Amino acid sequence: MTPQFVRKIKKISELAVSRVSLKFGFESDSLIILYLHGVFASLREKNTATNLILSYDGITLDGLRKVIRYFVVLGYTFISPVDFMNGLNCDKKYVMLTFDDGYASNIIVAGLLNECKVPGVFFISPGYVINDKSFWWDVVFRELHKRSYGFNYIVACIQNLKNFRADEIEEVLLSKFGLKALYPVSELDRPFRVNELKKFSREPYVFIGNHTMDHAILTNYSAYDAKMQIINAQDILNDVVQCNLPIISYPSGAYSNEIVRICTDLKFILGFTVKPEKIQTCQACSGGSLLELGRFSLKSNDANVLHNCEIARADIVLSNICNYVYKNITTYLYCNIFY
Repeated sequence: MTPQFVRKIKKISELAVSRVSLKFGFESDSLIILYLHGVFASLREKNTATNLILSYDGITLDGLRKVIRYFVVLGYTFISPVDFMNGLNCDKKYVMLTFDDGYASNIIVAGLLNECKVPGVFFISPGYVINDKSFWWDVVFRELHKRSYGFNYIVACIQNLKNFRADEIEEVLLSKFGLKALYPVSELDRPFRVNELKKFSREPYVFIGNHTMDHAILTNYSAYDAKMQIINAQDILNDVVQCNLPIISYPSGAYSNEIVRICTDLKFILGFTVKPEKIQTCQACSGGSLLELGRFSLKSNDANVLHNCEIARADIVLSNICNYVYKNITTYLYCNIFY
């Protein structure tokens, strides 16, 4: 059984369950939060990026436009974090677009958001912005791809490195690939520059959030160091873009009760995970903690991106079980990691 086969069965199963669920009316009034990373101007640009970055989870601008139209036609309202914090109507359906990391390619999204009058939330790791470095997983992908390693092996290497702190990961990359490899090689694999981020943040439908200073997988850190990763990121974002929104996306979706406590102490209101879960609007308005919000990935090719939207709409979701099986099979098959 290969990872590709498991991935295919996972998608077919999720889609089948969601379609049956939707057919029988299992679609409650709720908030659906979608997340993605890079966005490409065209399919040609995305294909160009396949040798440079982990572009399989990016969609094109036209693909994103399809997603927006899909939800608008179905009567969903797109909201910003401010709308969310101000309270939602329990009898309506909502959707929120979020973008993690801070790829410079996100610049092209602003025009579409303005065109459609739809807000987007961009979670930034400012350490990459101020140092102009490639995101570490793209370095691993690019350098191992150049050495002719297979895709599944590379993904397993990246998954394994997620067990380390950001500084430890950088030490591994330096020892394996050298200093030069840490820096972008094109417009497609670089983060925002400081001036770009400052200008981008002024767009009317753009909202900026915290993604930790160094894209730190917070569960690998002591409580103090995790807190400083969040505080340092917020301080720089406040300085660069006058960001004062108390919202955070946990890198790689990794969090714990302790991380939630830290965010609570720091007065954060919204915390975003990668658990594929809808948020019931009545629950969101009940006054409880909103620091463990679920999100659905949009990663797909443009032809199938609406399948992910169907999966997100349904009240019955198989993703948690399927993701657990896929992750463990991949780790078992590719356990000989290079570090």
